[in-house]
Amino acid sequence: MFKKATSFIIAPSLLIVACDSQSSIGSEEDDGGFLWKVESGDTTVYLQGTVHIGHEDGYPLNAAIEDAFEQSDVVLPEIDINNIDQREVNELQSDQTYPEGTTLEDDLSAEHYEKLEEILDGTGADLHVRQHDLPFVMTSLLHGLQRQDGEYTHEHGVDQYFLNRAEEKDKEIRALESYEVYYEADQLVPHETHVTLLEEEIDNFDESEEGSNASVELWWAGDPDALADAFEYTPAEEEYYAITGEYRDGLMADQLVDILEKDSGQTYFVIVGGSHFVNTLNPTIIDFLEEAEYTVEHVY
Repeated sequence: MFKKATSFIIAPSLLIVACDSQSSIGSEEDDGGFLWKVESGDTTVYLQGTVHIGHEDGYPLNAAIEDAFEQSDVVLPEIDINNIDQREVNELQSDQTYPEGTTLEDDLSAEHYEKLEEILDGTGADLHVRQHDLPFVMTSLLHGLQRQDGEYTHEHGVDQYFLNRAEEKDKEIRALESYEVYYEADQLVPHETHVTLLEEEIDNFDESEEGSNASVELWWAGDPDALADAFEYTPAEEEYYAITGEYRDGLMADQLVDILEKDSGQTYFVIVGGSHFVNTLNPTIIDFLEEAEYTVEHVY
């Protein structure tokens, strides 16, 4: 079964896939990822779908992707993860808590609460300290804990790769989103749905890393249609992604339409999670651009 993560603090749009697959990282046949292009006058916008974790042996990527980056004047990530205002993030997160007198224990089943406590104890975290966090904040924490160790890491994620290179080449970096947007999107989802998603995450915690590793390998195969067709969701996941996906994709697409309409003559390189271009639950960034009557070309 294929799933996508709900980790907005660590990895907002990570495609997670639980399946059997052989690693293609660093192979000569599969150079990874998928890339689209939109043009308006003298302005070009490249759309690079990413995964937020990766392997150091996976680079460089396909020549078409590398060339698009080299041509770009401006890099547009979801978040500029090299320049995060951690104090702002902490302040936003501190507001995402239960009303006084209630905690996670009031929403989770006794079994799930006990298992959550065991998970956190095993990673050095303390549920007593975090019990006032709302369910979607705890879900994000669990995703971060899963990626502390392992073969694939955020350090070698595709976004990180391009942001580091953009800084080295002194390219302009302009984030399309903020952590405030992530929280706004999550607050559109019913509380009960977040509780269900957290319980599902707790149930699948031990298997999630294997699934995210497989997602990287499928991303490297570079077939967005096959990836989109492979997704399966629980009802709670369907509701979550339909709501948050449309909200976030619409806001990012609005900014890209504005760039295309202004026609500055520059070349832009968008790096956002692949799910913002490939999914079957909500209009994607590509759908919004086509609705605005722009032609989106699949380059790779």
